[in-house]
Amino acid sequence: MPNSLHRDPVQAFADRIIAELENGVKPWVRPWDSEKAGGPQAPFNPTTGKRYHGINVLILGMDMRAFQSGDPRWMTYQQSQEKEWRVRKDEKATTIFFTKLYEAEDDQAEDGRKTINFLKHYAVFHASQIEGIPAYKPPSIARKYRRWPGWRRLLRWIRPIRALART
Repeated sequence: MPNSLHRDPVQAFADRIIAELENGVKPWVRPWDSEKAGGPQAPFNPTTGKRYHGINVLILGMDMRAFQSGDPRWMTYQQSQEKEWRVRKDEKATTIFFTKLYEAEDDQAEDGRKTINFLKHYAVFHASQIEGIPAYKPPSIARKYRRWPGWRRLLRWIRPIRALART
């Protein structure tokens, strides 16, 4: 990376992927324990309830903390402070990206408008780097399907089969 006062987060991420590839690791291949990471383990922000998507899934997936712990929660320093949780001293953040398209007026364009791609980066911390955060409880299948209107009928149908299988 060239000597500069400003860090280029896109270049830092590209360097990280290149380093992984040079070490013989394909960052998009799932190396984690699927038993620990079973279920809907896409990284998400516990303060907003929103899942990360796009390149951020790959970025956060390359960080083994989420899969060693089975905890997919990530948040910014400020979000942890708002919840009165504390990022431990000397913990290093992981950089993620936010992009959005904006329409702006442009006298040079045929239709008088141009599209601007806005890119911003954020530093996020994994739940294992944060003190005071409640223990992670992965969602169960039962919790997920309780919203489905037919789940009670399905359970009435499955219970006798499970009982027969035990005998």
